[in-house]
Amino acid sequence: MRKTIISFVILILTSTGVYSQSLEAGVMAGGMYYLGDINTKSHFSEVGGTAGVVARYNIDKRWAFRFNALFGTISGDDLKSMEVENRNLNFRTPIYEFAIMGEFNFWSYETGSSENITPFIYAGISVSYYQPQARIAPDTYISLREIGTEGQIIGYAGRTMYDKSTIAIPFGIGAKYSLTNKIGLTVEWGMRKTFTDYLDDISTTYFLDGPTEPTSLRLQLSDPLENHLAGMERGNPDTKDWYSFFGISLTYKFNLNSENCAEF
Repeated sequence: MRKTIISFVILILTSTGVYSQSLEAGVMAGGMYYLGDINTKSHFSEVGGTAGVVARYNIDKRWAFRFNALFGTISGDDLKSMEVENRNLNFRTPIYEFAIMGEFNFWSYETGSSENITPFIYAGISVSYYQPQARIAPDTYISLREIGTEGQIIGYAGRTMYDKSTIAIPFGIGAKYSLTNKIGLTVEWGMRKTFTDYLDDISTTYFLDGPTEPTSLRLQLSDPLENHLAGMERGNPDTKDWYSFFGISLTYKFNLNSENCAEF
């Protein structure tokens, strides 16, 4: 995977030298939500705030190479989604995303020129760090990974602790608009296909016999209603979790001349 990313970067940076290339850097803000075992289908549900930074290398008027770093929070609650009865699980998960993407403009576009607006699409690869938490009081959350809500701590059914990070495939659509000669505005919406089923700490089965186990924090977080037996379905391990980012970014343009120096 690392060799693929390096090759992709080299390909973009050495693509062509006949165009007036530029670099843009700025900030991003918007919202983030998730699709998974608590919310399987409702987009824009339980939206959390997101902020970050972005850098874009414009190869020409159609293609660009972009890096962004985002921080946001996703969440879900069985009592709000009402998709699964008699489970009563909830979570929130801070996510740190570091992504490399390619962008394609449908129309010729250049910040600060007469070609000042275009729709675009993007796709790439990211690494996302996440830490599921559960609410145990109105403003109090506890990390779930270390609790082992599906028996990871004791190795139930051969289970081990899941990773704190996942590779993801970000892709989406948006529009770019040149506000001034140097400042560009981008609006976008996109999905992130992850390769984990634990953004929400829910994936497989219960591992405690609720009514027969002594009351404990682990039992409360694994089975809040204490009405399930070990081996009963808790989540769906056949599907991975997704999350989405939507928002805007403002960038400042730096022209790159033939000596590879920035022109402010």
